[in-house]
Amino acid sequence: MDNSAVRTAGGGRVRFGRRHRAWLVWALAFTVWEVASLVLGELSFSLLLDPVLEVYPLRVGGWVLWLAGLWLLVRRQQ
Repeated sequence: MDNSAVRTAGGGRVRFGRRHRAWLVWALAFTVWEVASLVLGELSFSLLLDPVLEVYPLRVGGWVLWLAGLWLLVRRQQ
């Protein structure tokens, strides 16, 4: 059985390519870092960003970047 594709609601198949694997590697690395920092009591990504996000314009910029990144992830290539 081919594990590199999944069925969609319409019955079609979606292939996972290099781009998807790269995002998976980054997501797993980030998750491992956050969990390890939680268990070990070390600095996490959230704690590193706290001083930056205290400044309101930087916080707004962070939200804009966050939403733009998510939009890029979910948009479909035509």
